[in-house]
Amino acid sequence: MSEGKGVMARSQERPASTFNGYAFLLLWLGAIGVGIWRIIMFNTHGPTALGGWLLLLSILSFVFILAGFFMISRTRRQ
Repeated sequence: MSEGKGVMARSQERPASTFNGYAFLLLWLGAIGVGIWRIIMFNTHGPTALGGWLLLLSILSFVFILAGFFMISRTRRQ
């Protein structure tokens, strides 16, 4: 009986595209700063429509930028 196994797909390695980490680090720190600023403004002046959207945008930016950081280790030559 055939189990429906397909043919193995061919794959090949391709170079990864990367970006400068310092620019994204600044964006990430900016997202943290906007989030903290919006929380302080919420506590002092109350809720506003634009403030809520800015807080949400800063939280989403924080998560997506943080997920993009990764460490590339050096190759060990023997």
